[in-house]
Amino acid sequence: MNDRMETKKESVRRSKASRQTATTMTLKELRQARKVTQVELAKRMELGQGHVSLFESRKELRLDTIRRYVEALGGELSLVVEFKDHQPIKLKL
Repeated sequence: MNDRMETKKESVRRSKASRQTATTMTLKELRQARKVTQVELAKRMELGQGHVSLFESRKELRLDTIRRYVEALGGELSLVVEFKDHQPIKLKL
């Protein structure tokens, strides 16, 4: 019985750890993972589809543009600063 409990505890711990690990995606990959088309996202953002395509291909975007994009997908943008000698700090936007 102890082995089963330990296995279940380990499984719960691993599950929590995997949720805390960030996944790296491009804006396009994020949109596709949310199963939203460029056209649908453009409507939510009140823009043309071409603007969404430009956002997804650009290397540099303003934070307010990224925030609008993420919010249109139903998410919330957060920005975390990491230093080698300090815990991560979440910036207020």
